Amino acid sequence: MDRKILWLKRHPLTAGLADSEIELLGDGCQVLELSTGEHLHEAGQEVEFLFLVIQGRLKQLILGSNGSETLLGFLVRGMQFGGLAA
Repeated sequence: MDRKILWLKRHPLTAGLADSEIELLGDGCQVLELSTGEHLHEAGQEVEFLFLVIQGRLKQLILGSNGSETLLGFLVRGMQFGGLAA
């Protein structure tokens, strides 16, 4: 079984979905692996995707005009961010 299907099955967002529904989601997904310090999204950018945190954590920061960082918090395994549309 594809690793992204296994990861999707473990994510709280997919709880209650049938295997066939999870496989459909998996067909439209891609796995992004980020290195420490790599940016996934920057303020002002439109968010066109839904991102699921499968492992590790993402730091939420606001960058000041002088380059200073204000930590808002962390997104950890089982959390998500981005766009959801019905």
